[in-house]
Amino acid sequence: IRRHSESPKWLLTFTAQSNRAYTVQTRTSLATGNWERFLDVPGAETRRSITVTNDFSSAAALFLRVIVPSLP
Repeated sequence: IRRHSESPKWLLTFTAQSNRAYTVQTRTSLATGNWERFLDVPGAETRRSITVTNDFSSAAALFLRVIVPSLP
């Protein structure tokens, strides 16, 4: 995770393996609360780099996780 150089946005980058689908989830507390679906990344035939960006500056704290396989 890194901060975008020209805006208040954050960038989450990860390597997606071939033929794997992923779900990116967020929540505002690491210890409590429900994880919310932010983005689904469908599987593809090749390994690739995925970058997720959004303006999370309004949240006092935000936690992200990437899970595999993706949620139904």
